[in-house]
Amino acid sequence: MVNRDAWESTLRPTLSDTQGRAVFISTPRGRNWFYELFARGQDPQYPDYESFTFPTSSNPYIKDEEIEQARATLPSDVFSQEYLAEFMENSAGVFRHILSCVNGALEEPQPGHVYVIGWDAAKYTDFSVIIVVDIGRKHVVAFDRFNGINYTLQLKRLEAVAKKYNNARVVMDSTGQGDPLLEQVKASGIYVEGMNFTNVKKQQLIDNLSLQIEQEEVSFPEVPELINELSVYKYEMTRAGNVTYAAPSGYHDDCVISLALAVWELTHRKVPGIHSLDDSDEWSTSAFDLSRRLHPESYPPKIVEETKRDISRVWIPKLSEEGRRTKVRNILRDHEEIVQAPRDERVNALFTLMEDDKSRFTGGGFEADKLRADIEAVVSELSDG
Repeated sequence: MVNRDAWESTLRPTLSDTQGRAVFISTPRGRNWFYELFARGQDPQYPDYESFTFPTSSNPYIKDEEIEQARATLPSDVFSQEYLAEFMENSAGVFRHILSCVNGALEEPQPGHVYVIGWDAAKYTDFSVIIVVDIGRKHVVAFDRFNGINYTLQLKRLEAVAKKYNNARVVMDSTGQGDPLLEQVKASGIYVEGMNFTNVKKQQLIDNLSLQIEQEEVSFPEVPELINELSVYKYEMTRAGNVTYAAPSGYHDDCVISLALAVWELTHRKVPGIHSLDDSDEWSTSAFDLSRRLHPESYPPKIVEETKRDISRVWIPKLSEEGRRTKVRNILRDHEEIVQAPRDERVNALFTLMEDDKSRFTGGGFEADKLRADIEAVVSELSDG
């Protein structure tokens, strides 16, 4: 096959002069330049490219017995490459077992499910990509890729998707121009977290996605743009011995980054204050959702009143002092009969209620002395007021 330099410096310009066309024919040899050309033929963004595969069995002059003998005597990777015309993953590729993760379809939001959105924003040259992942199943349920749209319209598009998928949390690249964009997203009322891409952070992000894909912990439907970007994504060793990740020249990595942001969130999100909880309760869908409710200061004001109602219905043994006392105040609000009782009876009644409440959860962590001290403090506040 012709080398890349000859194609780009000589042959491709010649086709422009003659309005001609080129046909590249080769046996797959890993994720090399020929694979990059092949991937363009699978991507709708390259309408002038088409790509095809023809296994050996399509040749009428080769007997089936010969092919089966080769299957029985050759290593499976060699047979797949030489006889089935399949591109095999090699050491230059970052993601392995990509096709093993292809499963299911894009889905509409489901009641009670919690979602996270990875958003890699772009304005003109690159693509803006929105990927929605179902946290419980680690499955991509929505995919949107577009370019040439100003940030105002992109924000509206993002807000609509986030609202549709049960007020999903968004994780976005906030590097450079993304920082003021992050503030706009916050102002719109979306639950959002920005990630500033240093070289180290990007490596961690991609390494995490690579591990999840290799272990087949995440799944996604057959989305050609996403699969192609994952397939051609490469790493290089610098002279200093550091690893850098990037798409090949002329390719995009927006789908990769968007998926990596979402997967990072669902694999690294630490839920403060939660020991364990009973997911059978209809009001509690997941630890992730509960974290959002327990820390309204991190979220837009419009959900604060809702969180105050919901917090009073869950036992959290390792909240901060103020968090525990907030729970006591909310329970008092819901039990008028306790408020009217004498002080000591109020303390005992609240303690009994909350001690019984903890039995709905597993994992221990109940601290009776600390709880009683919190109850007494709140009751004192009520008495002083």
